[in-house]
Amino acid sequence: TPGSTATPGSTATPGSTATPGSTAPGPVQAVHKGLSYMGAQIPRAGLYNSILRRSEPYGASRTFRGLPFVLGKVSQFGGPNDRGVTRTETGTITGERLRSQNTPLRPSAAQLASRPADFYYVAMRWDYRPLGRTFWRRARLLVVAPSGRAIVVRALDWGPNTRTRRILDLSPQALVDLDLKTDQQAYVAFADPATPLGPLR
Repeated sequence: TPGSTATPGSTATPGSTATPGSTAPGPVQAVHKGLSYMGAQIPRAGLYNSILRRSEPYGASRTFRGLPFVLGKVSQFGGPNDRGVTRTETGTITGERLRSQNTPLRPSAAQLASRPADFYYVAMRWDYRPLGRTFWRRARLLVVAPSGRAIVVRALDWGPNTRTRRILDLSPQALVDLDLKTDQQAYVAFADPATPLGPLR
């Protein structure tokens, strides 16, 4: 392609240089930051959590497309139809009202583009030590469906309760974009904190 150098058996993007048999990084590879970042950890089975005061019981460490992730069940939370939270209940990370998020439930492309933070958020059983909640407010998480669909979300709340046996609570819009339903599985890892929220293209 114009501006690239490619050899037989390789793929290259404009402005890149590829060698035989190599593949330019895709969007997931480009933003993936692993299971540990700046001293924080993606919660996963066997990892001690000071908030739980015991080890995290769920979330299997898995490799997906050559990258490390935590795999586990997901569900939906937040937004105007979430009856599992009160009208005034707020997220422990940001203090925002949970039922005020993801409004409207069927946003336009313009609404998603202008205020992605309202539509792309997550809850996990974060361990606030050693970096505190400030770190999690700035963090970005990469969530990938087994189909390969991927989004970047921000931390909003702590949860879900361990009795659900789930590892992630996702915004309604995030589940739509991932084409997932409650109790299906997804992969999660840290994303580069500079990555825009929303689907990866």
